[in-house]
Amino acid sequence: KTCKNVVKMMKSIQRKRKHSDTGFLSEKEEEEKPHVEEVYFDKTFYFSPFLTIRLSEIPDADYAHRLWNAAVFLSFYLWQHHTLVKDKRVIELGSGVSLPGLLCSKLGAKSVLLTDLPHVIPKISRIIHVNQCALNTQATALSYGDILSLKDDDEEEEDQHAFDVILASDLFYDNDHDWDDILFTIRYLLLSSPHAECFLMYHQRSNRTSLQPFMAKWNLHGEQVHFDMPYETFLQIQQKKHPSPFDYRQFLKSFHSHHLYRLTSSRI
Repeated sequence: KTCKNVVKMMKSIQRKRKHSDTGFLSEKEEEEKPHVEEVYFDKTFYFSPFLTIRLSEIPDADYAHRLWNAAVFLSFYLWQHHTLVKDKRVIELGSGVSLPGLLCSKLGAKSVLLTDLPHVIPKISRIIHVNQCALNTQATALSYGDILSLKDDDEEEEDQHAFDVILASDLFYDNDHDWDDILFTIRYLLLSSPHAECFLMYHQRSNRTSLQPFMAKWNLHGEQVHFDMPYETFLQIQQKKHPSPFDYRQFLKSFHSHHLYRLTSSRI
């Protein structure tokens, strides 16, 4: 009943929403874009001598094809607290390059579902194959606010949206409409599993916007998690194993504008 009320609230918001130019491309516009030859920049992350993840990104492409700092910070938190995902059912929203989700796969998650817009899924499937994670990891299309599209005919009705851990990193930009859609999706997933929790890495890009009012609107409750990045270890591992012109010190400075929330959902 609670999930149905949340869906009803989302539909009401969508009916009232006025269409405006947000600067983002719709799914149809994405599909109709002229084809441009993609140049991949490969990266390898060495979390330990026994745990590596290979990624491919297109630095000048759209949001989904770039590795964002928030995904790296969230991944290192999960690496430091690997018991949070071991034997758990994990879903990552807006996976894109998919670093956090792939890490969960290698940390022993029971299952991992990587999600993004339809045009991104072939790339994610390729990354899953390259990292040999296909045994417990899948990719499927999911647009924020359209959680019911996750229906799987092979699963029991009550298990279709049941996940223990929800991952979200750097999903919030300037479009407030997307913020509602994202938080609706998170709340619905939290309500679908009694002990679920969401790890959300938020990049505070401006003092003019705040996540808190939106969290309150969707009755999401969370604590900010404080943790340390292994600065020296990170620099040594990445620069030793993967020399590149990338400015890692500048990258680590941005850590202070990122905030990690551990969210639960009130059933009241």
